[in-house]
Amino acid sequence: MFALTAAAATLGLASTAAAGPFRRSPTLSIDVSAPESVKSLNDLSVVATVTNTGSEAVKVLKAGSVLDDKLPTRSFFVKKGDSKVDFSGVKVTLAMDKLGEDNYVTIQPGSSVNATHDSYAIAVSSLYNFEGAGEGDFSIEPVTWFQVPDIAANKVKSIGDFSKDDDSRTLNCSDEANACEQGVIAYTIISTTNVYFCDIFYDEVETEQLCSGTTVDERNIRGGTVLHELTHALKGTEDVGYGCQENQQLSDSEKISNADNFNCFSTQVYSDTQC
Repeated sequence: MFALTAAAATLGLASTAAAGPFRRSPTLSIDVSAPESVKSLNDLSVVATVTNTGSEAVKVLKAGSVLDDKLPTRSFFVKKGDSKVDFSGVKVTLAMDKLGEDNYVTIQPGSSVNATHDSYAIAVSSLYNFEGAGEGDFSIEPVTWFQVPDIAANKVKSIGDFSKDDDSRTLNCSDEANACEQGVIAYTIISTTNVYFCDIFYDEVETEQLCSGTTVDERNIRGGTVLHELTHALKGTEDVGYGCQENQQLSDSEKISNADNFNCFSTQVYSDTQC
């Protein structure tokens, strides 16, 4: 028997006039509902409800949030007592300029949108190691970060085995998790720490192009993307935000845990010292 407790969360995030195309929103609250208990993990269905408590419509990026209904990204933190239940899905790198409208959802003032996590690709039961944790009482808490297009500016610890030799980790051009959706450059499967590159990756450019032809803010350097994914694989970074301008708006603790900050920092250092 698996007993479940679902938690709610309010996004108490400081709203800033971000210099980039994305910002954080303080007007969203999240409720999570799940059965009180299930006999089989196949019966586990988790519904996340995001409510706009503000006075203006909010357009939200779904990828990597509780509203992600396509990719097997982390939408929740699951615990048995004080112990985290291992997450085995993917962490992704996104090309923000290649995302379509179906990657976003607009929440009107006072309205809510739901995402049901029960299909196999995004099911909580298939993305978290409940069987390894054993029967008992579990809590499910939502990931509380979102990115929101800034109209005014027209913006966990990995559970991989860090003791593995580098020879056991592979870089791949296949799509093992069927996660190469629109806008996905690359992703890391957390259970193996293997990295997979999507078609967009091969349209990116060499680091030397920072000196002529591209900029740090464009985030289209292959080396930066590889570093982003390796921080997922090696150090368990998260995808708190995407975009170099957006990343500067994060708190110090978020910056050190956000994979894209390493991408932007490394390319900025190259641009400053080599160009």
